[in-house]
Amino acid sequence: MGKYDEQNEDLHTTLVRAGISARIDYEAAEHEVTVELPGPPSKHLVFDPVDDGAWRLDVEFDLGDGWATRENVVYSVGVEYAVPVVEGLLRWFQARSAASA
Repeated sequence: MGKYDEQNEDLHTTLVRAGISARIDYEAAEHEVTVELPGPPSKHLVFDPVDDGAWRLDVEFDLGDGWATRENVVYSVGVEYAVPVVEGLLRWFQARSAASA
């Protein structure tokens, strides 16, 4: 079991109970928690655990050529704020995707 596995399980459970589709990426170095965003292009919210019991929240964009880029959104998100932050970002990305369609 990795250093952040229990922390990520708590976050994953919190998001799923709120109706947010999330997965734990066990291939990443710290086993990140990922939420898919509406696209195209493919993008994800990535919760990367940090030592204070919170997560750094990044948006990862697929560049379409096998590479991806990450932009930091918030540095220290606690589990109690994860659901409202994700819901707000999902609404924003959905509105942005609908406007460009």
